[in-house]
Amino acid sequence: RPTFTLLLLFQSSLVGLALASRTLSSPLWAHQRTDVSNLSAALNLLVGLILMWVGFTTGCGVFSYLWGSIAGWVVGTISTVITCSRLHLYPSRGHWGSYNPALFRSMLSYGKDLFIMSLGYQLAFASQILVVTRTLGLEAATTWAVSTKIFTLAQQAISKIFDSSVGALAEFYVQGNRTKLSSRFHGVLTLTSALAATLSSGLIMINSSFISLWTGGLISWPQANSVCLGVFLFFSSISRAHGAFVGVTKDVGGMKWCYFIEGFLFLSLSFLLAPHYGFIAILLSSLFANLSCTFVYGLHRSARFLNLSFGTLVFWSLPAGLVSLFTLSIYFAILWILPLSTSFAIQALLGAGLLLCIFLPLLWFFALSHSVRKETLDFLRRSISSDRGT
Repeated sequence: RPTFTLLLLFQSSLVGLALASRTLSSPLWAHQRTDVSNLSAALNLLVGLILMWVGFTTGCGVFSYLWGSIAGWVVGTISTVITCSRLHLYPSRGHWGSYNPALFRSMLSYGKDLFIMSLGYQLAFASQILVVTRTLGLEAATTWAVSTKIFTLAQQAISKIFDSSVGALAEFYVQGNRTKLSSRFHGVLTLTSALAATLSSGLIMINSSFISLWTGGLISWPQANSVCLGVFLFFSSISRAHGAFVGVTKDVGGMKWCYFIEGFLFLSLSFLLAPHYGFIAILLSSLFANLSCTFVYGLHRSARFLNLSFGTLVFWSLPAGLVSLFTLSIYFAILWILPLSTSFAIQALLGAGLLLCIFLPLLWFFALSHSVRKETLDFLRRSISSDRGT
């Protein structure tokens, strides 16, 4: 107990310091230098991993995690401060401004709304493991934790598209340029939908076989579960983009309660159905709660702000979903013809071939907006030209 108390005390203090020092990196977001933030975060994790490994090998026990976290935070913070200073992103002496009570209250109110929204998001998207443990047992919780690893990784990768675009979207909003804001959000949303469709299709194709191969057959994850997981990944990624868009406009409104409603709806359905139908009930409860709450309300808020119809925003993401559905239909039709004992390697090769030869070409021409395709080609040309120049 003393060890746990001491570890909790230091870890809580470190979390508080990390939150306070996060303001030092805010100029990077304002100047759209998320590349520096990502490099600093990678350095933080690398140093933390090295120190934690050294601590374990020298017998520090559970405190190794604490020493690694402290070292990672120190190195990450120092690297961020040095980079911002060299890029002259901090205000010069005498230009720090003065305290404005009205502005402070406005920011505090905005932060409160985002905090409530984040709590609701955790309730909706991080409580599945609690439901599994309570209704199906610890062994089922282990199966869930292992079988949803790829889903979690894909979810984080997809979210980076919008997170990296917040600076540009906020700048257009502050300038009052609704035309550019709508155009940029269109590009971000179609790119998010395209990546979500790609990773969802890959998840549906290989997740079950990969889990069986990874665990040596000790854990079985039915194909129907992977299908539900992939569909949930696609729709939750789109709803997250619309939900996060209210943060750009600083008008959170009812969105801060929408995630709570989704979470309570999911918990009610899953606790009722999971004891009888297992994992599939939890996955379908998550999907239904997301579609009926955050997805619908998020699209409605975006449509109202951008002065567009609800159907227009649906159409922005619809082509990616249709391309994914078409490719998956071909995949499962071929698997139905093949023997039941088809190996994971053959399934993976089949999925990769369909993604490269059918899915990606259709996605490029029908799902991505013209502006995204043009920017992608321009970026590739610049990259090739710079490589040739060096």
